[in-house]
Amino acid sequence: MPATATKPLRIYEQDHAPLRLIAEVEGRGPADVVHSALEEYLTTHRSVLAESFAQAQRAIVSGDVAALAAIASGASQRRAQAAVNSHGEL
Repeated sequence: MPATATKPLRIYEQDHAPLRLIAEVEGRGPADVVHSALEEYLTTHRSVLAESFAQAQRAIVSGDVAALAAIASGASQRRAQAAVNSHGEL
């Protein structure tokens, strides 16, 4: 893979060991494993993501502030639930 600009990525502590193991088994770097996983996710979920973006675009074009607020609120609720699920033991 050609050299590209990179940025640090924070992952959950419990994911470090499996990520390093997968990278070692596959003979790749952890960044390559993460990149491949993201690429696969985007490909697999393309239609769902496209619909989400289309909904937001329609709300922007029509000036529907309530719809935009609902979209943002739903995303915030999903992030909050993901945080709770990831750190429920705290």
